[in-house]
Amino acid sequence: MRRLALLLLIGTMGGCAVNKGHEYQFVESTQSVKHKSAVVIHQLTQEIAMSLAEQSVLFAIDTPVVIATPVLSSDLSSTTSLSSQLQQGLIAGFKMQGYQVIDVNVAEALRVTSTGDFILSRDWKQLPQNQNVEHIVVSSIDMDTRGIIVNSRIVNLTDNHVLSAIQSHVPAKMITEYLALSEKVVVRDGNIYRYPQKGHEQVQQVGVKQ
Repeated sequence: MRRLALLLLIGTMGGCAVNKGHEYQFVESTQSVKHKSAVVIHQLTQEIAMSLAEQSVLFAIDTPVVIATPVLSSDLSSTTSLSSQLQQGLIAGFKMQGYQVIDVNVAEALRVTSTGDFILSRDWKQLPQNQNVEHIVVSSIDMDTRGIIVNSRIVNLTDNHVLSAIQSHVPAKMITEYLALSEKVVVRDGNIYRYPQKGHEQVQQVGVKQ
């Protein structure tokens, strides 16, 4: 498994993320928190797609592939505040690599309403029942004290064979719209824990009740 490290070096006027020999510039004085987080997620998903594609020598570029929603590795049916953005970024990343990406959320019929015309749905009853897909991109997310670890892989659905895999790490300080270091005082399992500084427990999702 290859490991993709996304690091941030912050200077007084700006910083840069170094990854696999590529350097991405972040200007702290002009970028909003939301914009910087979006840029980092875009770069991360592009690198994941490129690395997975490079390893998948048995995976023909014209083979249909689905991008699954990234889930928490501790609970494979739960997502994070980052999951949707990661999924959309991976869809774009694999398409830019030339792969035939299938959007399983496209309904069989267009719904015309007073508020708009809609084709996307998460209601399985409105979706095509037969999807001719043999490969899927699966991602799971772990949280540590400094950020998140994203484990991504391409799986052959006919035999569950893993064609390629990569592990990525993103510090919380690079995506502060979504993640924050744990507080000095943490309440867990009915107990109160006090630390000399932030970041002694796993990172927290911004806007999500812990």
